[in-house]
This record gives sequence, structure tokens and C-alpha cells, in this order.
Amino acid sequence: MKQKILVLGAGRSSAVLIDELKKSTDVWGFDLIVADQNYDLVLQKVGANTQNVKSLKIEGFSDIEKLICENDIVFSLLPPTSHVDIAILCIKYKRHLITASYATDEILNLHTDAQKAGVKIMMECGLDPGLDHMSALQMIDKLQNEGGEILSFSSSCGGLMADETDHKNPWKYYITWNPKNVVLAGQGEPARFKMNGKIQEVHYDRLFSSVFPIKIGSTEYEMYPNRDSIKYQKLYGLDSVDTFIRGTIRKQGFCSAWDALVKLGLTQTIANSQGKTYKEHFLNILNYKEEEEFFEMILSEYGKDILQKIKWLDLFNDKEVEHSAITPAELLQRVLEDKWKPNSEDKDLVVMKHEIVYKKDKILFKRDADLVILGEKSPFTAMAKTVGLPMFYAFKMMLQEQIHDFGVILPTKKYIYEYILAQLINNNIVFIDYEHTLQR
Repeated sequence: MKQKILVLGAGRSSAVLIDELKKSTDVWGFDLIVADQNYDLVLQKVGANTQNVKSLKIEGFSDIEKLICENDIVFSLLPPTSHVDIAILCIKYKRHLITASYATDEILNLHTDAQKAGVKIMMECGLDPGLDHMSALQMIDKLQNEGGEILSFSSSCGGLMADETDHKNPWKYYITWNPKNVVLAGQGEPARFKMNGKIQEVHYDRLFSSVFPIKIGSTEYEMYPNRDSIKYQKLYGLDSVDTFIRGTIRKQGFCSAWDALVKLGLTQTIANSQGKTYKEHFLNILNYKEEEEFFEMILSEYGKDILQKIKWLDLFNDKEVEHSAITPAELLQRVLEDKWKPNSEDKDLVVMKHEIVYKKDKILFKRDADLVILGEKSPFTAMAKTVGLPMFYAFKMMLQEQIHDFGVILPTKKYIYEYILAQLINNNIVFIDYEHTLQR
């Protein structure tokens, strides 16, 4: 019987996945449905319906349940908060699931139920998380097979503006993935990592001032710690290393400016403002009567560079806000979705770096692996490519019954990541390795 494939979500990072699936419907003999609450997004990604490819508008959660029931393999590109409910439905109807989002504790708790139902729930199979795990584990495995003893591990990733277009935006950043996640990045549990043998915790109020310099090729970047790195030590088989940290990469100057927004309260998730226009709301949040007075404070406290970035956001405009009860984070998100929106000519950049210090034959070495992917014009961005293609090749394995495990699965098993990474090389997603001696 012909397989039926469902893609839930047609947002910023979906274009490459949907395109690859569309091209494969005849080759592999399956039908494809792409569905989203925003039907315009679906039409942009899918185009005209064909015999094998259909587009649908989702009206509510009941539509999602009906679609999951009627299809065989489900991709979810919806917000991460919806994935627990989607996974529960996939188990209920015995449908396989693939997503690029983190496997939360709630998802992991579904492992036994999914196993009993004979369901495969593939999580963390995008860029970060996903490609970061796969490439790091391949690198670790290779070094250990060569007789190396790993002492330190660092991995970081970022989605950025391409150098050729970043002069248009003093933040040198635009949104190529979920905008809510951009604004709320780092909130919740403190970032945890191991540095020189000690567990470090960095809370949100200090996260964007706790940055590390990082170099990829000849370009200097900055990296801030990302979530709980410690829980990945066991997964990577590196319990005994002195340093273990996973981070997020930004271009220089971004983190200090974002840190200012955090300290000013503009990323808070509690409604505390009133007004009709953005200007009225932001002045209320910041407790200033006039924007000029606020800008004088920014110049005095933070300097010209951060003043330029904040002014460029145009927070104090006279556009009306649709809803009066709104949090500062939601208000800022609306501004950034407009100001950090790529135009048709802009290109993005994905960078990733692994750094490993290891000992072999009593000699200390450092081996790096760098990935630099330049995107095409929107929507075929580097982010869409590096998120979509790992999911696509996981799907190919699932369709051809090459994934032998059931339950909640990460692409950290060697037979999975070796296959996916080999396929990605054919798409010019290739890491450049280099090494030097630290001590003889």
C-alpha cells in the first residue's frame, strides 16, 4: 500500500525538507500532505497541488489528530511545546514521528509506550540539535579508535547573516527559525557546563555577558553557553573529561547588545505594560517619559555601539499594538520579526565548530572541525538546508526500514549518524578538520 507522509508546519526552516519530499514522491512512491495554520506559508512552500502532493490548512488540534490518524510518517515543524501532544497521538495511532526539536523529559518519558506500540519517535534530528550530535560523535569515535584520550570537548553552532549582506543590519543577525525561540533563548533553567574540572551554572541574567571568543577560519565570533551541556556528557561517552561545553555562536557585538535588552526587561514574559502604540508600551516598560532620555541613558551606560543597535530597532514607533495585554517579550518579538526579516536578496550563514583536546602517546593535541554553509536566497536558506536534510535522510532510513530501534530515538547511534553524514557530504555539508600539537 502507498505510504502517506505528513508535514506539520511550513515555517522558516521547512523549505528544503518539503522540496526534497516533493521531488521524492514519484521515486519512492508516497503521497505528501503539508499542513499549517498559516495557509499562505503552505502555498509558498508547496505550490500547486499535484496528484501526489497536497496542501491543507489546520484549523485546530482536532485537525492535527485527524491528519496523524490518516498518515503513516509524521514530520513536526510546529513549535516545540506541541511535540509532546503530537508524540502521544503518534503512539496512539502507531505512526512514526520525526522532528528537529530537543527531546524533553516529557518526550523521553514516552519511550516505553512508544516501544510497546512499535513506534519510532526520532528527535533532535536537525541542525542543533542534530547535526551537532552526529558530527561530534563521528569525530570522537575516530579519535578514540586512533588511541586518543579525550580531555576537553567544546561544540558550538550559530545561524547568522552572511557576511555579504550583514552591513544592512548592525546586529548582523536575522531570523531564519522560530522567532519566539530567538527572543526566549536562554530563559528557563540556567546554562550548565564543565570547565577545567568544575561544573559551572550561568543564570539568564548573566548568560549574554558570559561569552567566549571563538574563531572559524579567519573570522572571530563569540559563543555563549547553550542549555544544559552536562546531560550530553554521558550521551557522548565523555563523562571523565575536564571540560565539556555546548554553545551558541553569534557575530561579535551581538551578545553585549542583547544583554542590554535582557537587563532592560525587554525579554520578560510577564505582561507589565499599557498603551496603544509601540512607543507607549516600550516607554511604559522602560519607565521613561521620552525616548531621548532613554537613549541618553543607553549611551552613558552601554556606549555608542549598543545605542546604534537599539536605535536601529525603532522600538518607539507610532504603530498601534493589536492587543493591550502583552508581555515585553511578545512586543519585542513583533518588532524583531519585522526588523530582522530577510529580504529576497539576503543570504544566511550557518557555522558550527567542534574543538577537542586529546592525549596520544604522551603528546597533547588539539583537533578542530569547522562547518560553514552559505545559504541561497530565501526560503532556501542555510538554516533550512541544515535542519531539513538530516530529517529527510532519517525519513529515508525509516521508509526503507533501516532504523531498527523503537521508542524515542536520537541520531546518536553509529549506524544512523554514519548514514546521514555520508548523505550530507553529497549535499556539500562537509566539516574541515585541522590539528596542531599543544605539548610534547
